[in-house]
Amino acid sequence: MNEGAMLDGIYEAAAIPDRWPRLLHDIAQAHGARGATVFAAQAGTTEWMTSPAIEHLFEDYVEQGWMVDNVRGAGMIAQANPWFSTDIDFFSEEEMRTMPVYRDFLIPLGFDAAAGTVIQGAQHDMIVITVEGFASHRHARAAMPSLNRFRAHLARAASLMARIRLSRAQAMVDGIDAVGTAAAVITGTGKLRSVNASFAKKMGDLVIERPDRLRIFDPHADKILAEMLGALHGPVPSARSTIVRRGEKPPYVIHLIPLRSLARDIFEADGLLLLVTDGANSAFSDVSLLRLLFDLTPTEARIVQALGKGLRLSDIASRNGVTYSTAKVHLRSIFAKTGVTRQAELVSLLWNWTSPPLPHMR
Repeated sequence: MNEGAMLDGIYEAAAIPDRWPRLLHDIAQAHGARGATVFAAQAGTTEWMTSPAIEHLFEDYVEQGWMVDNVRGAGMIAQANPWFSTDIDFFSEEEMRTMPVYRDFLIPLGFDAAAGTVIQGAQHDMIVITVEGFASHRHARAAMPSLNRFRAHLARAASLMARIRLSRAQAMVDGIDAVGTAAAVITGTGKLRSVNASFAKKMGDLVIERPDRLRIFDPHADKILAEMLGALHGPVPSARSTIVRRGEKPPYVIHLIPLRSLARDIFEADGLLLLVTDGANSAFSDVSLLRLLFDLTPTEARIVQALGKGLRLSDIASRNGVTYSTAKVHLRSIFAKTGVTRQAELVSLLWNWTSPPLPHMR
């Protein structure tokens, strides 16, 4: 690919982020490498794209934990030089052979020779571009003059791409607002990435942005949020729901939905979608939905229904042929799942979700 065509591809990708995987492939091919990546760290989150040929390799790199300390890239990021650097600018080949990330992952796969650069993006963004899988460190060094000629163009394109992706996430939560649901996108590190007007109105007094992450004033809800954020670094977590207390007012129910796969692509983020619903919403009147919201067992859901009808726990146990102590065990489980500590709180939250006759418990 000639230089003119490469520049055309760079500026097309600036305006159309979906073109980046192809651009990264072209950059790698033009410089004798096997693939390329771009990272955009902004608003507390890190997003990435790769050329198709190394996507699975990079996913393995992340899944195996090599990105946690990022020993390989730490020196490049710390120096933030306005040019491309190679691995041997920071480590000798002898050192690499003793470093776990090289010894156990990169060298066996033939990806120990790379080039990368750090770019200060618009506002507080940091963008990293790497070209991976050169035949040798000598070949990586030989590619430096050409890569540096493209660096300024890549910097402009990557910075614009990062801002476009952020605006897409905001547009998505604004779209959710149009159908009356409060929503926010939270990054994988717990930062607020985008919120809609309904979320700001409903949750503005119930959350606070701390330096480490978004915090919910309700301790139980905040604990659930922290657990969900922690779970993002392991196997794909399930969505969870809990309540957020509001003093004397009816509590809200929040749903924390991991953004993975298609959802991650739609919201341009890898974190959580937080949806807020009113505990008094009459749409939630079916036992199957009640079970879904709080992961209740069938027996637990029916106990909640009965409590909502005003029945005492002893009556519920008697009617269904179980001991009072067994019913209390179920009730404690319900408290743990819904985030309440008293029966009155539970009834206040769920009273209008109870639906007609109480099925016989089995």
